[in-house]
Amino acid sequence: MKFLFISFLLISFMSCKTSKEITPKEETVEVTPSEPLRIVGTIHLQKNGCPILIEANDNGLTKQFYPINLDEKYKVEGAQIRFFYELSRAPQPADCKCEKVVSLYDVTLLR
Repeated sequence: MKFLFISFLLISFMSCKTSKEITPKEETVEVTPSEPLRIVGTIHLQKNGCPILIEANDNGLTKQFYPINLDEKYKVEGAQIRFFYELSRAPQPADCKCEKVVSLYDVTLLR
């Protein structure tokens, strides 16, 4: 009787074995450049309904930025500056037709 009981347990444990091989899912990770490029732009005053606007070439495309924190010394029509920017959540003026509202940093006046 013991032999029958042990045989039954042995068979039931062996039948629970899974033969299916489980492979982990591969995740795709997108890598973005960690260091932004400095952009060169031209200052325009009172253009497209904006009190100040920067026209710049960003990745081969001409873009118009509305800067929210540009220092007064750079607010000169036609001045060229080199800068980094981050997108801002600040609202743009009602009549301003720009592509991005930005916060500038590391601004340099070009001569």
